[in-house]
Amino acid sequence: MRIPRIYINQSIAFNECFTAGSTVAHYVNTVLRMKVGRQVILFNGHGGEYSATIVDSNKKTVSFEIDNFNDVQLESPLSIELACCLIKSDRMDWLLQKATELGVTSFVPLFSECTDIKIPQNRLKKKVDHWQQVVVSACEQSGRTHIPTVASPRGLNAWIEPIKVDKKIILHPYEAQSLDSTSNENIHSVALLVGPEGGLTDEEVALAHRYSFCSISLGPRILRAETAPLAALSIIQHEFGDFSSPQASP
Repeated sequence: MRIPRIYINQSIAFNECFTAGSTVAHYVNTVLRMKVGRQVILFNGHGGEYSATIVDSNKKTVSFEIDNFNDVQLESPLSIELACCLIKSDRMDWLLQKATELGVTSFVPLFSECTDIKIPQNRLKKKVDHWQQVVVSACEQSGRTHIPTVASPRGLNAWIEPIKVDKKIILHPYEAQSLDSTSNENIHSVALLVGPEGGLTDEEVALAHRYSFCSISLGPRILRAETAPLAALSIIQHEFGDFSSPQASP
């Protein structure tokens, strides 16, 4: 039987007992339907995970006894910031979930000239909190022990100027260049810029080029706004991240 992984936003210490609040209690009792005596895996986003046993549970709280600490290392050696223009809500959730599974370190939702999605200012924090929870759930499922951050949406100009990474990539279907790692042996951080459903304007692409972004094509077919980042992330991880080392597992 698979042991559920649960994110706990508080300090965890080996060989101690601690109590979590109503949100975790609801998840354990109502969603997972777990009883006292069941085993779980806890993590708090600071690295590693803890084997634990449920020792008490009610509607408002759930208590765990920490049995063991496992210094598991599943994070990619590559830091990836994904800057993606806003798309429809369900597709954005799906993109955040899958990109988290693929090892993205941070997300920056962007407004662009062709972005159709509008978020009222008074709903912005609630939306970002929702996206962050999507990311947390994806970490629970995928075994990640660090939680990617989700920034508040901003304009392309506000994001692109201060970004400092080893390699900057913009997806642009009308450019023939492919991703090549042979001349980039010391890539430890990447920024990936992806446009909305209508694409980035010529002016926005030119802006990215001025800030040293290289345009990459993923092939002859036009991919959807939620598909293209995932295809690119898989290639980037292969070239520079999870599978770039000769010692990496197949």
